[in-house]
Amino acid sequence: MIYAEEERIALEKAKSEEKKNVIFDKNSNLKRLLSESFPNKKILITDNKDGSQTILIH
Repeated sequence: MIYAEEERIALEKAKSEEKKNVIFDKNSNLKRLLSESFPNKKILITDNKDGSQTILIH
């Protein structure tokens, strides 16, 4: 039973990492597009827990 719990935790961690990679790819494309529109500005994109995004352009 302990092995099943450890396996479940490992699977959840793997899924979490995969989701982070997908979000990073999505944000990198958005960041690239915004950088083209706002050259010489720093772009910061934050994913919020509710699924929205906060975009800061400095």
